[in-house]
Amino acid sequence: LPECIRRPAVQSLLRRVVVKPDKAFSNRFPGEMPCRVTIRLQDGQELTKEAHDYQGFHSRPFNWEAALEKFEYLSGRYASVSLRRDIAAAVAHLEDIEIGELTALLAKVSTQPEC
Repeated sequence: LPECIRRPAVQSLLRRVVVKPDKAFSNRFPGEMPCRVTIRLQDGQELTKEAHDYQGFHSRPFNWEAALEKFEYLSGRYASVSLRRDIAAAVAHLEDIEIGELTALLAKVSTQPEC
């Protein structure tokens, strides 16, 4: 695991996360992709947020700008600015390039994030 994931504070938090399936939520799929997150504070107070979908789900599809923003957010620790720019350009022109051009760019992406 990358060093940033091995940090004690991160590991401590991960040990306190509980994931519970909810049959009622599962039954709403594929029309919705519901979830609920509850955070219990040290004083016992609970904060809850529920959603029925997310940006990028079929009910709220991405436009190109939103897709690029998410790509930048997710890939920033794995690829340089110039490599990300080249990958985005290749995807934007997918119909006009050989698939090997895109796969060659993707092969340059690091498998280990910079923390």
